Amino acid sequence: MKLSLFTKKVLAINFFSAIIFNNLTAQNSENTFQNIPLLDSLTIEKAVTYFQIDNANLNGEGADILKQHIASSKFFVLGENHYSNEISKLTKSLVPILDKSGYKAVAFEVGPLSAEKLKELSEIPDSTQARLKAFNGNYFNSSWGTSAIAFFNGVSDAAFLKAFAETDMEIWGIDQELLFSVLFLGDDMVESKSNDPNYEEIKAAWTKAKETAEAEFEKMPRNVLNKIFTHPDFQQFEKMFDSDDIYAQEVLKRLYETKHIYESHHKIRVDYINSNFLSNYLAFEEEHQDARYFIKIGAIHAATNTRSLGYYDVGALTQEIANAENAKSTNVIIPRATYEGEDYRDVGASLINFHKKDRWTLIDLEKLRNDLNSNKFQIITHPEYRELSRTIKGFDLLLIPPADKKQVPNR
Repeated sequence: MKLSLFTKKVLAINFFSAIIFNNLTAQNSENTFQNIPLLDSLTIEKAVTYFQIDNANLNGEGADILKQHIASSKFFVLGENHYSNEISKLTKSLVPILDKSGYKAVAFEVGPLSAEKLKELSEIPDSTQARLKAFNGNYFNSSWGTSAIAFFNGVSDAAFLKAFAETDMEIWGIDQELLFSVLFLGDDMVESKSNDPNYEEIKAAWTKAKETAEAEFEKMPRNVLNKIFTHPDFQQFEKMFDSDDIYAQEVLKRLYETKHIYESHHKIRVDYINSNFLSNYLAFEEEHQDARYFIKIGAIHAATNTRSLGYYDVGALTQEIANAENAKSTNVIIPRATYEGEDYRDVGASLINFHKKDRWTLIDLEKLRNDLNSNKFQIITHPEYRELSRTIKGFDLLLIPPADKKQVPNR
């Protein structure tokens, strides 16, 4: 049977279509994630370097990478695990590097009023440890094991605060005040009235309110700040300050904001942290447009993704600002590995296994993320998928401390 020209064209089109379809099907089959190598220790090892701290100086290949990130970033976000002696030692060692690289402000996980108190205590750098020790001794809460300003309880904390005080960097507090801050802030409110004709009356009112507060902190009931602030003794003390008393009203405002955060959802705290950082940043940028910013905060707040209980925290905020300004935010996570002789696996064994007890470990997560996005490996079928995904995609560097221990108390 002789085929018409039209039929021949149709058959030819169908034939070539079948070839193209088969080729595409084969290509798609080759590009499925099952054909991409699974992340293994040899791949991770290529992103691993080490460094040591010798007399407050960073040495080693990892130190060079760390310094490069600091020098090339507008924001350097150090996401820590708290109460680490090694992290405080590292922070002290970073201060001269930050200062030389043009960092002009440091934000801590403390309240704005607590930051002002830290500046006051370190005003004379050489007296920082002694003054902070006296403060911690006066306002230490044994039930919670912390002073009225968290994360500044150790000798090594005083050392890095002193180092910052010796620079021109501004100190910001971007979190809420700690529960127990009401005790030192009440004292400061009274002190602000030392020349007032009603000083003795104000002092007596605070003595009663403070005794009430301390008694409530010993019991630590739910919504303890509400118990304190609604007590007649505190309300009487509060009435001693006029509405035009700028300092007292600012303290009361911050204390009531703190109460609201403690009684609310985590989202409220995240919003507060972001708002405080952003307002400080915008005001500072008006006069310091080439400034760089260091943030020392709990790791949960430092990620560029929603690691913070499902919310975009300050680490995500710095990343957004950096992207908008064609700048860079380096976000770092520091988990526990060996602490007080006990081993931890906070970010998965695949990463923590590179930990050395006698030196710092640096894993270049940015490099791993780039390789992941280029399909050089996949983690979808990895048994640690969830933690690896959150860590590689949420941070740029993973720093693992050497064998760590509790800080020497400074009180």
